[in-house]
Amino acid sequence: MAIFGVGIDAVEVERVDRLLKKFKKRFLDRLFTPGEQQYCQRKAHVGQHLAARVAAKEAFVKALGTGFRGGIAWNEIEVGREKGGRPCLVLHGRAKEKAAAAGVSGAHLSLSHTDKMAFAEIILEVS
Repeated sequence: MAIFGVGIDAVEVERVDRLLKKFKKRFLDRLFTPGEQQYCQRKAHVGQHLAARVAAKEAFVKALGTGFRGGIAWNEIEVGREKGGRPCLVLHGRAKEKAAAAGVSGAHLSLSHTDKMAFAEIILEVS
């Protein structure tokens, strides 16, 4: 097992709150899967949890080395939860295809947030 790439990102919670207020469902559907939307909307501070997922998606494309070029859509990168509650990546569509083509065999995700900022770090590995 070897490290393929590392990505880190920080997102202002206020920025996500503004986008959510302005674009509502359009913003949610463009960036987040139905599962992510349901999870975040159950939380007291929705914007913090959405911002952490935006940071995770940005960190993933940085670790992959592609950015959002090549047709990867925001909602093809999903932050899920393992049984114990640990966040994990679930890839769909082109994001999954590009990761597989690069030989990515695993991902490690860490999320954190405060009232003002959300952070994510991703380590992608290859076998």
